[in-house]
Amino acid sequence: MYLTDEQKEAMLQELNEMHTPDEVADFGKLPDGTYQGRLDKIYIEQSKKGRNQCVMDFEIISGTYQGRNQRKYCGMETPDNLDFFTRDLRTLGAPSFIWTEVEKLFPKFLDVVVEFELVSKEGFQNMYIQKRIAIATGEQKTETKKQKPMFEPDDDIPF
Repeated sequence: MYLTDEQKEAMLQELNEMHTPDEVADFGKLPDGTYQGRLDKIYIEQSKKGRNQCVMDFEIISGTYQGRNQRKYCGMETPDNLDFFTRDLRTLGAPSFIWTEVEKLFPKFLDVVVEFELVSKEGFQNMYIQKRIAIATGEQKTETKKQKPMFEPDDDIPF
C-alpha cells in the first residue's frame, strides 16, 4: 500500500520526534582514547596469514560507545609477543601458569572488567590493557558500624 504525500510527511515528522540520526555511532574503528570493557570472549586461533594469536573480545560498558565490542589480538609467535600477552593475562588475574595449560584459565577471565587504551600509529590501532576494574553491583553487601546509644537505659525508671 502506498502512502499519500501527507501520510508520508506525517510519518517522517513522527520519526524526527523519536529518533536523531546524528546521535548514532558509526561501526568503524573506535576513536583513540580510554575505555572500560568487560571480557566477553577469549580464545586461541590462527590469523588469516597463519599467525598464532589469542583473541580477546571486550564489550564496552560505559560512555558513548557502550555496547560496542573491541577486539585485542595478542601475538603468540615471539618471546616479545609472549611478554606482552603474559602482562595482559596477569592484569586479567592469571596466576602463575605454563603455556600448555593457559586455555584452562580462560573461563576465569570472562566478565572481568578492565580499563584499556586505544592508540593509533602508522595506520594501525593498538589496544593496551591498563588495569583491572572492580565494578560495584547491587548485590554488594555494605557493613554498617554499630552506633552507641545516646544514653544508657536506667533500670531504675519506674515505667
